[in-house]
Order: sequence, then C-alpha cells, then structure tokens
Amino acid sequence: MKYDLIILGGGSGGFASAIQANELGLKTLMINSRLPIGRTCVNVGCVPSKALIHFAKIKNFDFATAIENELNLVNVPPIEGIKEVGYLTHISALENKNLPQSLAIIGADPMGLEFSQIYSRFGSKVIIL
Repeated sequence: MKYDLIILGGGSGGFASAIQANELGLKTLMINSRLPIGRTCVNVGCVPSKALIHFAKIKNFDFATAIENELNLVNVPPIEGIKEVGYLTHISALENKNLPQSLAIIGADPMGLEFSQIYSRFGSKVIIL
C-alpha cells in the first residue's frame, strides 16, 4: 500500500499529526504499541488529571465520584518498604476510589504537581518529594 504519511507512535504528537493529516485528506498509517492511541497524556496522564483538577474545584463532587467519572509502563522507585506501605502510580491513581488521608508524591514533574493538586483539593494531606 502507498501512504502519504506514516506516523510512528500514537502519543499526543502522533495523535495530533493524524488529525491534521485527516483534515488534509492524506492517506495515513499510524504504527502504535502498548497504550491505545493518545498514549499516556490522553489515556492516563494530562487529560484525565486536568478533568480531576476541574472536579476538585466543584464542591459537590466527592473523590470517588470524580474518579469514577474520569475513568505496564510504570516504574516503581526502589524505595525500601514501599510495597509494604502501599503506593499509587499515575495509572492506579486514576482508578483509586478511596481518598487517602495523606500521601507523598515523588517527583515534581507536571503529572506529580497535577496529582498533588487533585488529592490536596479533595482533602488529602500531600507532600511532594
């Protein structure tokens, strides 16, 4: 088959490129693996976290309802005792329906800051490491 455009990866850049290619009428092939098209940002990262930040601003939403409405590539840091204490990943944090009383977020990247904002606004005591 002949294509006007071949996109490697279905992340946010590939996703945006495919939309633009479609608007231009290009015959396009996207090669993608692991997460569905949109990858981390669209499926388990930026987009869902922004929705949760919005829900956290609305006082009539409780934490479990917000998670229910918004709804491996995960590296767990090698911290002694982390498995015994329990942890959430950026994926399981979007599936968790129990608001923790407190939690530590490791990493101040955009997702870490967004999750700290979500949990803090819903009432968890949050510390960022």
